[in-house]
Amino acid sequence: MKKENSRLDRNENILSYSGDYTSLSSHSHDLETPDKENTSVFPTSDDMYVSFFKDNNAVILLVNPGNSHIVDANTAACNYYGWTMREMTCKKIGDICELSDQEKKAEMQKAADEKRKYFFARHRLANDEVRYVEVYSGPIMHDSQSLLYYIVHDITERKLAEEELRRKEMQLRTAQKVGHIGSWEFDFNSGKVSASEEARRIYGLEDEELTIRNIQEVPLPEYRLIMDRALRDLVENRLPYDIQFRIIRQNDGKIRTIHAVAEYYAERNAVIGTIQDITEKKQSEEILAEEAIRRRILMEQSRDGIVIIDQDGKVFEANPRYADMLGYSHEEMQTLHMWDWESHYTREHMLEMLRFADNKGILHETRQRRKDGSLLDVEISANAASFGDRKLSFCVCRDITERKQAEEELLNAKMVAETANQIKGEFLATMSHELRTPLNSIIGFSDILLDNTFGNLDEKQTTYVQHIAKGGKHLLDLINDILDLSKVEAGRMDLEYEQFHVSSAIDQIKTIIHPLAIKKNIFLDVNNRSATW
Repeated sequence: MKKENSRLDRNENILSYSGDYTSLSSHSHDLETPDKENTSVFPTSDDMYVSFFKDNNAVILLVNPGNSHIVDANTAACNYYGWTMREMTCKKIGDICELSDQEKKAEMQKAADEKRKYFFARHRLANDEVRYVEVYSGPIMHDSQSLLYYIVHDITERKLAEEELRRKEMQLRTAQKVGHIGSWEFDFNSGKVSASEEARRIYGLEDEELTIRNIQEVPLPEYRLIMDRALRDLVENRLPYDIQFRIIRQNDGKIRTIHAVAEYYAERNAVIGTIQDITEKKQSEEILAEEAIRRRILMEQSRDGIVIIDQDGKVFEANPRYADMLGYSHEEMQTLHMWDWESHYTREHMLEMLRFADNKGILHETRQRRKDGSLLDVEISANAASFGDRKLSFCVCRDITERKQAEEELLNAKMVAETANQIKGEFLATMSHELRTPLNSIIGFSDILLDNTFGNLDEKQTTYVQHIAKGGKHLLDLINDILDLSKVEAGRMDLEYEQFHVSSAIDQIKTIIHPLAIKKNIFLDVNNRSATW
């Protein structure tokens, strides 16, 4: 059925942005009359019209659905939009609605899907300010004319608050995701647990409903008693809930380390807290701790002294060995500067060395002064280091006092040996002269006798003189060999290769040792009949 002069079917209400018909099962109860056509009709008397429309504090517009023109607007509407009545009635509803056609269709469809009796829009005011509005719309009869009423509520503050809330929720979700921190709540009244997306991700949980009981089964068994006690202390004794534990992540079975902090809200009988996956952080801390232990062992167990100097020459750190080397306590070392013990370099020189120190390092020797004033020789290997933004010099100091003493003793021994060798050379030179002179006389005289210069010798005499000559020449060769030995020690001896008769050498040996054999009553027989090379 259709009502006369009406374009509306029975039981249909209209929600429209610009006069276009959109059928929705909704209507406004505020201006609705209970007639069987379900269409509101304004009172016909002027007093009633003024009472229900003109003087209403709500912003109300009447719109012609055929051309979208605003037919009438109450005083509240004129005040809200900032136009006069004449200006208002010269406009179409589309002139003040800022939604695009696509946005209008989307909002109308959303209102229909959600079975809402209102829709959301953006309306422009006379001062060009755009406000968020909530609009209730429906058909109405006025002066036998089918119109649409628009009841407009300004929701700008609410909309901005909702957007701000959504923005903060997004920031919170992002912060939780980036920081690997999830939030959770235990509701003891219902026994249920609410958890943020990040909290579910950390525990490896799906979107199913969570209870306190099943959440408490996620941590490893050895932590459950500790966690129960911590939760009880929080609720009953208001003790801080700040614990670390390990879990089996539900979706992949991996072991993760968790840090949880929570507070109890008695008025709600609920615990609200956060969890953070600190597995990687814990692993990094363990690696750093192990590295620190290794470095500490290196510092404390090193047999060499180790000292770290800052750019001002002050001790940054020193190991016990270096403190012992200088005779200071560890506490005293922390108050010293490097020039307090250095005896070779000046303060200015040392500061310059610190400024130009690099990663290549330097190796040098110096002398350092102990606390008691005594000196020790030190070999220093130094290179640049850093700690945060501080430039440091890392120095390994080795006590070489004993080595220096040994080197000095070796040098002295070398000098003594060289002196002795010089004396030996002088002695050999003197002795060679003193020995050669009589030997040459003996050899020369024996040669004269063998030449029969002073008369002929019989066979026996000749043999004896030959023995004397050979013995003298052999002794002269020995003296020359001794002189050659000094040449060998000086590296000036050259080895000469030559051929000789082995039989002749044997005869010479026999001649030399034969007198000795006679003295010892030793019979010496040599078979040297054939010439042998």
